[in-house]
Amino acid sequence: YSFLLICASIVSFSSLISCDKDDIVGILLDTTNCKKDFYTDESFTYEGLVVSKIFESNREEVLEENEYKVTNVDLSTPGIKVVYVNYLEFSEKYLVSSADVNDKLLGIEISGTYRTKYNEGEIFQTKGLIVEGVYLNKKIEVFDYTLSITRGLKVEDTSIDILYKGYSKTIEIEVKKDNIIWGPIS
Repeated sequence: YSFLLICASIVSFSSLISCDKDDIVGILLDTTNCKKDFYTDESFTYEGLVVSKIFESNREEVLEENEYKVTNVDLSTPGIKVVYVNYLEFSEKYLVSSADVNDKLLGIEISGTYRTKYNEGEIFQTKGLIVEGVYLNKKIEVFDYTLSITRGLKVEDTSIDILYKGYSKTIEIEVKKDNIIWGPIS
C-alpha cells in the first residue's frame, strides 16, 4: 500500500511539472535601434539589436548578446544583404543595405549670389542661393534643404542656417528696422 502511495505521488509530481512546462517556440528580433544602412567602406555591426526567445505561452524573454549568434555580412559590394540570427535550433533574419561609398554624403557647400541684407519682417530669399551635397567624387545641387528661420526676419537675426541631411552651413545676414533703404539713393 505504501508503494502504491509513493508511485501515485511521483505520477502527480511529474504531471505538475509537465503542466508548468513552457517550451521555447521561436525567437523575435527587434531591429528598431539597429543600424540597417551601411556603406561599402564600413564594417557590419548589429549593435542595438534585441533578440527575445518566445515561449508557448507567448511570454517573451530578452536574450543576452552572448546567448545568440549573428552571421557576419560582407558589405564590400553594394546591395541588400541578409543577416541571420540563431539561437538553439531557431533562426530569424533581417535585411541591411550596403551603398557605394562614392554615394556617401560628406557635407554641403553654399555658393551663388544671394541676398544678405533685409528689412525687418522680410522673409529670407533663396533666389541665387546654390546648395550642393558634397560626395567623395562629386557635388550635386540639392533643393530639398531647409532653413533655420522661415518667419519674417528680426533685427536680432544675424545668421540663417541651411540644413540638409544632418549637415548645416551658416549664412551671415544683416537685418535693419523697417523702411531702411539699402544701397545708394538716387
